[in-house]
Amino acid sequence: MGITMAGAVALDLVLKHAFHRGRPVPFFGTAPSSYSFPSGHAFASLCFYGVLAGILSAHAPTPRARLFIWTCAALLVGLIGVSRIYLGAHYPSDVVGGYCAALVWVGAIGILDHVLNNRAG
Repeated sequence: MGITMAGAVALDLVLKHAFHRGRPVPFFGTAPSSYSFPSGHAFASLCFYGVLAGILSAHAPTPRARLFIWTCAALLVGLIGVSRIYLGAHYPSDVVGGYCAALVWVGAIGILDHVLNNRAG
């Protein structure tokens, strides 16, 4: 979890500086000073809740429990993304970009974990 989240923060910063996309005019309050694309909240939430759901579902006793875990994770991630758009902090494409980057990052970490576990075992 620590490696996933540390890498997510670093990758989010690199992507924000690579794209230099400005933020929309916020509906409430002032706009954050960072760049808009990709959404860091969308990126981090999918990384955190995706990995957490993976860990918890690996120890779930039944398929129904695994479904419940993944459903809760998906709802949390989805609501966080929608909130970023609703508040005017991001364009919808920023949130989708954050999700896509997170899927690639979590997938890479998952593959690396699988390779390292198979090599050790």
